[in-house]
Amino acid sequence: MTPSLVLFAVDTLPCIIVFNSTQVFGNSPDETAFFRMMLSRENVTNSVIMIQPMLMSYGLSGPPTPALLDVASIQPDRILLLDDYFHLVVLYGTTIAQWRDAGYHLQPEHAEFRCVKWVLLTDFFFVLLPHM
Repeated sequence: MTPSLVLFAVDTLPCIIVFNSTQVFGNSPDETAFFRMMLSRENVTNSVIMIQPMLMSYGLSGPPTPALLDVASIQPDRILLLDDYFHLVVLYGTTIAQWRDAGYHLQPEHAEFRCVKWVLLTDFFFVLLPHM
């Protein structure tokens, strides 16, 4: 049985909630048993992602870079991709969300923005496929 993966596209700036799969309090016994079972049956790479989620930051200034799991990583000109093994979360900064809503990625003069979105999409599926 593979975990269900959910994509959240967040346009505003709420806090990012990171779920630690080893957490006991606040979970039902079934949830705790499920997360511990998943932790024990996966390989080392996936288990590390469950314990310490991976956060990648995408922007126009350079290639994607790993980011700290901190509120300081949320910036208006960045796109964040969070992988905690059970969920994939995409957070658009306010400026990027406005550009996306305005359709800048469809305009030829904004090719850099289109490239960032394509890199994000390919990385999203690169992360998603091993979990299936």
